[in-house]
Amino acid sequence: MYPKYSAALGSDLVLVPLPNMGLGTKSGQGSWAWAVGAHSTRKAAATSLLEWLTNDAGATAMANANGAVPGTRNALARSALVGPGKPLHLFGDQLSRACGTGPVTKDCVTVARPVTPAYPTVTAAFSTAVLLALRGTDPHKALSAAARTIDENLLANHEYSRPLSSS
Repeated sequence: MYPKYSAALGSDLVLVPLPNMGLGTKSGQGSWAWAVGAHSTRKAAATSLLEWLTNDAGATAMANANGAVPGTRNALARSALVGPGKPLHLFGDQLSRACGTGPVTKDCVTVARPVTPAYPTVTAAFSTAVLLALRGTDPHKALSAAARTIDENLLANHEYSRPLSSS
């Protein structure tokens, strides 16, 4: 989205860190995942596309097209947008201070998003809560409703502990 916003706002577009809520500023790390379906009839073509999208050239092309942070270290290092003195330098700085699989501390910034089949529900519920709060709803009420939605999804799906059926 950076190219679109940059074209519209020019030098008025500013990237700022999220607020410190007690354990330092934090940002989500990770993205949606791509995969080749087990029953795909075009596995070779799909695999070839994914291999290109996840190599340095593909990651660079994708980041240049959508303004996202490049998905490989080499593409990140060569980015025209991400890096010291560049418009999206904050993203590169945050990624260099990932929490990884260790504990979340004041020293790390990016926290891996949860790996769960419920992630679409988590994302939708949280997004709704943020929008409601921005429109004047009490944030505690909005987030409590999001938590209920997530809990209901987990309960309805038995905490995603059952294997998915192949039907």
